[in-house]
Order: sequence, then C-alpha cells, then structure tokens
Amino acid sequence: MSCDYEYLTDGGKHDPRVDMTTYDFLASHSWQYFDTLVMLIDHHNMKEEVNAAGTFLVVTDYSFRKYMRFNWTLDSLKKYVTADTLRNYLFDDPILMEDLSKIGDNEITSESGLEYNFELIEQVDNAYTEWTNEPVYRLSINRMINEIEVKNYVQSSNIQTNTGVVHAMANTHIFNYGF
Repeated sequence: MSCDYEYLTDGGKHDPRVDMTTYDFLASHSWQYFDTLVMLIDHHNMKEEVNAAGTFLVVTDYSFRKYMRFNWTLDSLKKYVTADTLRNYLFDDPILMEDLSKIGDNEITSESGLEYNFELIEQVDNAYTEWTNEPVYRLSINRMINEIEVKNYVQSSNIQTNTGVVHAMANTHIFNYGF
C-alpha cells in the first residue's frame, strides 16, 4: 500500500517566496503556529516595524508555551513581554543562508542592539546525507551570555516575504532564552 498524501509528493524545487508581507504571513499561517507572536505584535503596535525589518526570527506558539510554563500565563505576556524584547528577533537587513559565511563569522546586531552569531552547521547525520550528495546546513543563532555560548536552532529558513526574510526558530526554542 502506498502513501497518497499530496504533501509527500515531490513537486520539484521549493520556492521560498511568499507573496504577502511578513506580518500577513504570520497572521495567516494555516496551522496558526504564530498566534501568540501576532498577538504581541498587535499589542505593541509593531506591525509596520515587523514589515520594515529585513529579517525576523519568528518564534512559534511552542516557544511561548515553554516560556510561560516557567514564568507566566498567556494573559500576563502582554504585560511582561515588551516591544524591545520582540526587537531582539528583528534585524535591519535581509539575512539569507546563502549570504552567510560557512566558517561562522557572521556577527549581526538586532534592532534591540544585541549581537548574535549566525552559524551554518553542516548536517552529517545519515538522515540528511542519504538524500543528497550536496552538503546540508542548519542555521543556528548564537549569543554569548556570561562567557557561555547559547545556541538556538532554526527549523525553517529563508522564507522570503514581500517585506523581508523569515527564519522560524525550532519548536525546542524557549522564547527569549539566549536572546
């Protein structure tokens, strides 16, 4: 018996372009992964700022859930998560993986003024290498905190909206941890 799910059928090379703004992409996501993020963007009136950013490291509802488990409830997020906290995830310029150095020297400052290292990590696990002869890279967003490097991985990268680039943080990311 074969699988007949359409999403498993190879339709060729994926097109990373999305014909809408960054905000609209987040607000209209079919699985509603970014509801909490959109709620906070709306609360802080940051829609224009989000659409003006060259790059947005977006966090899923899973990231907020982990954050709230340690700290607060959904209702208290609006009170304690500031616009500046969200700016930790915004960058002025578009950041695409193909523009990054593979040796890890990619220091980039967020709109809040914090510096991050965007690192491309080659995936050598058989789960990646059995499907291609080309190297496969995963994006990691790193920051030094008290002389310890904190790594946060991206699960979906290089999504290009009409207004900028979106990299979705891995569901294992805890909102604001390492940011």
